[in-house]
Amino acid sequence: MRHTLRNVDSSMYVRVRGTSTNELEPQPDPLGSNPWDDLWFYSNPVFINR
Repeated sequence: MRHTLRNVDSSMYVRVRGTSTNELEPQPDPLGSNPWDDLWFYSNPVFINR
């Protein structure tokens, strides 16, 4: 994956978050559900120094 950040004026960090569902926030899995059906991931932060 590649993404260009434009007009960066100050130091900051970015983090990638994704899911295999349409949920905006992760919800607890109901008992007995397959945990692989709704995976979430969070990347480590990437720091940008200006």
